Amino acid sequence: MMEEDPKGMVSALFDFSFKHFITGRIIRILYFLSVLMAGLGYLFFVIGAFQASAGFGAIALLILGPLMFLLWVIYARVLLEIIMVVFRISEDVSGLRRFLELSRAAPEQAE
Repeated sequence: MMEEDPKGMVSALFDFSFKHFITGRIIRILYFLSVLMAGLGYLFFVIGAFQASAGFGAIALLILGPLMFLLWVIYARVLLEIIMVVFRISEDVSGLRRFLELSRAAPEQAE
């Protein structure tokens, strides 16, 4: 059974049995860092483009930079959502397993 740990992220981080997930808690941080890195990448790309030439800098500032930023943010978001979907599927399967175990045990106790 895997679930989020109510005790805290640090205790879940050192849970060597992997019974508790920390992914749901750190996914927001990872997304923020991805957007931050995309922004910094955009900034450095534009600065480098202007150092190469003013024309390339203008194109990078207005077209290439925003396009690269947008593509990176979309890519990061999709990857993080895929990770969350996998963990939610795992939680749902665990819930179904518990339900089936309880439903099998209930008729035996009634006899």
